[in-house]
Amino acid sequence: MNHNPIPDSLWQYLKHKYVAKDAQSVSGGSINEGAKFTTNEYSYFIKWNDASIFPKMFDLEAQNLTLLSSTCVVKTPRIIEFGEEDGYSFLILEFIKSGFRTYGSMKTLGEQLAELHCNTHSYFGLNYHNYLGILVQHNKRSDSWADFFIENRLKPLVNKAYHMHLLELEDVSKFVELYQKLPTLFPKEKPSLIHGDLWNGNFLISENETPFLIDPACYYGHRETDIAMTMLFGGFDRIFYESYQANFPMESGWQERVSIWNLYPLLTHLVLFGKSYRAEVVQLLSRNVA
Repeated sequence: MNHNPIPDSLWQYLKHKYVAKDAQSVSGGSINEGAKFTTNEYSYFIKWNDASIFPKMFDLEAQNLTLLSSTCVVKTPRIIEFGEEDGYSFLILEFIKSGFRTYGSMKTLGEQLAELHCNTHSYFGLNYHNYLGILVQHNKRSDSWADFFIENRLKPLVNKAYHMHLLELEDVSKFVELYQKLPTLFPKEKPSLIHGDLWNGNFLISENETPFLIDPACYYGHRETDIAMTMLFGGFDRIFYESYQANFPMESGWQERVSIWNLYPLLTHLVLFGKSYRAEVVQLLSRNVA
């Protein structure tokens, strides 16, 4: 008999409200616990965590998913419910049965991401803060992408990493050099609605080859940051990039700017997972302040 992975108090809630029949473990990512549970009619995905440690995490994730879905250009799993029960915060979504990543599905994902990025705003940031992993992601509005990226993305993590003895003083000095140069290093574009954490584990391809975006960390930013993130850990086919470029071509030199934008997720990994990420951070930093 399989062990039910869902905490008993949460399971009792699901049995009462959804008449849940059974459950099995499913990855909830590196932070949360996750499971699939079924009723007589449907299958759902639930993820949960300690409500006291990550306040409003799933409320904010639901807001992010709703924001992406509201554009009507890309699929996200349907939100069923989010809330708290007996000290657990939880998010329930429709369960997407995964299919294969095909030429057609990756082509569609490229097209849809390009169309998503065509949703623009008058400012960089967002009207609420959210999370990237377990770290609070500040989205204070700014008219300047350089200012936003420095003040909301790089500086907080550089300072945190330094105080955790994960960066040296010389590394901090190089970041200061980058802050001074940054306004001249990228083309000016309108703020685009971006996923914000678009690595290869944060999209699904369904059985009918439909792409779904999951686990977003949305804000209005420079669209190249989404593309840069897809390249950090790989997993996106060439047709994805060709399709994106055909629908919303990036400005020349974007390949060289990838190393700037990926300083943010790498600093996040440095703070979360330790000094093994320092060498890569320093390498990318040196490339841009040489």
